[in-house]
Amino acid sequence: MKKILVLLACVIAFNAGARTTKINSGDIFGTRVFIENKGQFNQAIKSSEKVEFGMDNGDERIFFTKKGLTYVLVQTHPMKEWEREAVEHGKNPKLKPNDIYYVNMNWLNANPNVIIEESEKQGHYFTYGGPESNANCYKKITYKNIYNNIDIEYIIPDDKEVGIKYNVILHPGANPNDIKIAYTGDVKKINLTKDGNIKIKTPLEPIIEHAPSSYYLSKENVKSLFTLTDDIIGFNFLQCI
Repeated sequence: MKKILVLLACVIAFNAGARTTKINSGDIFGTRVFIENKGQFNQAIKSSEKVEFGMDNGDERIFFTKKGLTYVLVQTHPMKEWEREAVEHGKNPKLKPNDIYYVNMNWLNANPNVIIEESEKQGHYFTYGGPESNANCYKKITYKNIYNNIDIEYIIPDDKEVGIKYNVILHPGANPNDIKIAYTGDVKKINLTKDGNIKIKTPLEPIIEHAPSSYYLSKENVKSLFTLTDDIIGFNFLQCI
């Protein structure tokens, strides 16, 4: 491959020296961002992998390690009327704890020395204690050389209220067959739908990987689609690249 190829995919999860940019008007509190981990996310996932960045926005809890990311899905149980009355009378009833599920999305056989670069720094930060715990936040993070000559960009799209987007950037010399995605953890089933999406069924709402589109930087479109073999997601190109 002699030209740079870009694949775009959008992932929606329900639960269901950088330039500074303004907060999206649809995100007035600036919470739909990638927040650097200053220690506040160290216990966020069930893994020995270090969390590098987190997106912690209501029902959206997504944490990024060098091997991929983890969705944390939380099912809460509203208090029953008698429990609410007991609390109002100063009692401490035993409440049903939240159910917490973990879904991992890993890039299989990725390079161990991958570097994550942040960009599109925002004009605010999150504080988790003293000044040393102030965490900067960004609208884009990039996994550099996750496979040979392949980068992965994660972006929070301005035109959507939930979900994230990732771009797979193939530089000259890249092998598209290297790109493999595995979903593990609290996953019930993985399907390739008729419209080309990948649907990951979880104990709560599904995670959807929308069918990819791809193009050269020259804007020449390249036909592409997902493949699913033994629950491993890959990409197929319907024309020579």
